[in-house]
Amino acid sequence: MLPSLFLEPSTPSLQVRPQQSKRKDNEPHVGNSMIILTGANFSGKSLYLKQVAMIVILAQLGLFVPAEEAHIGIHDAIFTRVSTTESASHSSSAFMIDLQRVPFMLRNCTMRSILLIDKFGKGTDPTDGEVLFCGVIQHLISRGSSCPITLVSTHFHGFLSLDLPIDYTHMSIFLNNGGESEDDVLPTYLYKLAPDLVSSSHAMGCAAQVGVPRHIRMKAERVSRLLSQYKILELLDIRLDEEEREELRRMEGIVRRFLAVDFEQDGVMESRDWMTFLRENILEEGGDVSVNALSSSNDS
Repeated sequence: MLPSLFLEPSTPSLQVRPQQSKRKDNEPHVGNSMIILTGANFSGKSLYLKQVAMIVILAQLGLFVPAEEAHIGIHDAIFTRVSTTESASHSSSAFMIDLQRVPFMLRNCTMRSILLIDKFGKGTDPTDGEVLFCGVIQHLISRGSSCPITLVSTHFHGFLSLDLPIDYTHMSIFLNNGGESEDDVLPTYLYKLAPDLVSSSHAMGCAAQVGVPRHIRMKAERVSRLLSQYKILELLDIRLDEEEREELRRMEGIVRRFLAVDFEQDGVMESRDWMTFLRENILEEGGDVSVNALSSSNDS
C-alpha cells in the first residue's frame, strides 16, 4: 500500500480536499501521489512545500504536528528542490544546481519517498524550462503505482491538463482595487490552500505592491495582453506603409484560418487533394505564391 499523507488542520478554514483530475479506472492510481500547486507570486507556495517537509519530519520523530488529526506513512527519504542559492564558493549557476538536484531525486526516490519540487525550470529560456518541467512530471507519472508522493509548485500553466492523473491546487487570493488608479488590481494573500488549477500568477499586482513604477507596469501589461492575443502587428513599434500593413493583415488572416481548421472533423485527413482544400478554405485571399510553394513541397 502507498504511504499516506493526510492532515486534518486545527483551523477548519484551512481544510482542503484537492480536486481529483480526470482519470480512467484502468489507469495507474497516482492522482493522490502527485499534487501540483499553482497560484499568484508571493502567495505562499514555497512555504507550503517546506511546511509539508517539516510536518513529516516531526511525525517521523514521534513529535506533535500542527493538526487535529494526521495520517502520515513511513517515508524513507525527503528530496527537495527548493530555494536554490548561488555562491562564489562554487562555479555552478542556480539553474545548473537545479539540474544536478532533480536527476539525483529521480534516480534515488522510491514509492515511499517524498519529492518537493519548487518552480523547477525557471532559470533558463522559458521554452526549455517548460519542456524540462513537463519531462520530469511525465517521468513520475509513468512510474504508475510506484510514483513517490510528489508536491510541485510552478508557474508553467500552459502544458497542464485536467486529463493528467494529478491533483491540482492553488493558494487563494482576493483581488481588490487599491492601487494608484482604478485600473490597478492588487491581490490580498489569504495563505489558504484551495482546489483547482489557476492560470494566472498576478505578477503585475505583486509588482505594484513592491513599488514598481506604474508606467513600467502599464507597458508590461499591454505587451502581455497583445502577445496573448497574437496581435503582433500592434506590438511592433515600427514604421510600415499601408501596403506593408495590408500584407501583414492578409498573412495573419491566412494563419488564423489555418489554425481554426479541425483536421479530423472537417474531413481534411481523408482528402487527397490538399491543394484544393487549401485554396478553397485557407488561401481565400492569400495569393498564388503560397500555393505554388506548397505544391512544390508536396511534389517533392
